[in-house]
Amino acid sequence: MFSRDARTLSVHAAVIILMGMITGFPYGSQIVGAAAPDAVRAWRTAHMLGLLNGLFLIAVAALWDTIVLSQRLRNALWWCLVLGGYANTIAPVLAAVSGYRGLEPAGPGMNWLIFGIYQVSALLFPAGVLLLIGLAKGVREP
Repeated sequence: MFSRDARTLSVHAAVIILMGMITGFPYGSQIVGAAAPDAVRAWRTAHMLGLLNGLFLIAVAALWDTIVLSQRLRNALWWCLVLGGYANTIAPVLAAVSGYRGLEPAGPGMNWLIFGIYQVSALLFPAGVLLLIGLAKGVREP
């Protein structure tokens, strides 16, 4: 039986995967409609990041009960994964819809918004570090 944290992480992962699947529709229409290469790239990025973020969260949820961290660090890991996963899924969708990439804090407000959301997705980095530490501790302990 999986813990409550693992199950709720799985639910968030499923929502993120659903978001990625939904972005496949505009991606396909951009391909069929012979849209500009930048539009096709933007929707492909949105589609793939949604799927990959969701799959990553499902993989972590499957390993959740083997991660050895203090409760405080487990909570930090959980929140970094969820917030980073949603941010890394929402930002490319906004970029594809608006045509702005959000790669630097400059230009119109939408570009700033996308840039800011991408900054939240950087929470996946400390999540990766915590995940490696927690899994390494789990391997060493019987």
